[in-house]
Amino acid sequence: MIRLDDVEAHPSSSETMEPPLIVIENLEPITEWVLLEYEHDSKIAMGNIIFTNADDKRLERLGKVYRESFTEVVEPDKTIILDPSANQPLRTEDFDRYRYFVIGGICGDSPPKNRTKDLVSSRLPEAERRNLGKKQLTTDSAVLMVMLVYTGERIEDIEVTDSVEERYSEDEATVLPVGYIILEEKVILTPGLIDLLIRKRRKTDAVF
Repeated sequence: MIRLDDVEAHPSSSETMEPPLIVIENLEPITEWVLLEYEHDSKIAMGNIIFTNADDKRLERLGKVYRESFTEVVEPDKTIILDPSANQPLRTEDFDRYRYFVIGGICGDSPPKNRTKDLVSSRLPEAERRNLGKKQLTTDSAVLMVMLVYTGERIEDIEVTDSVEERYSEDEATVLPVGYIILEEKVILTPGLIDLLIRKRRKTDAVF
């Protein structure tokens, strides 16, 4: 299995393919949690990233930022929307033809509510759609999946968690009911997320 360092340092075994341009269509308030994911998105994509439908100066150090929706930024005939409801999985050969890979910046639901199709895909029906497997992913896991496929990996061969549990004590834990990619037997979590969860828990405890 390829390593995360390989994705960041050697994005492609093919010299003919341009690096993919990741487009995050922001559809949620940019909380501290969301910002952590967006920072990780930018690192994984090596800065080849656009944030659309966003007006937040904190994102300017991560990539290009547009107030406009992705529909006004991308070229539809060169665009793939990563949509869990799509019939076909993303494949490495897709990067030969398509330039923009759109991911919905949407907080996950448990169970999933097909919001990508309603809020993203339906707004640009002329674009192609692909899925990233059967599991609901965080935005940074989705970006990592795109980059792994770009390097030649098959989605079916990439291990993904069903959920992640952060245990604070024998009786207390937080369960994240979304998929995170596993590389070299290590779950690739959003950097800083566990610290954020612990701080939020301590703050909640202090209230009571």
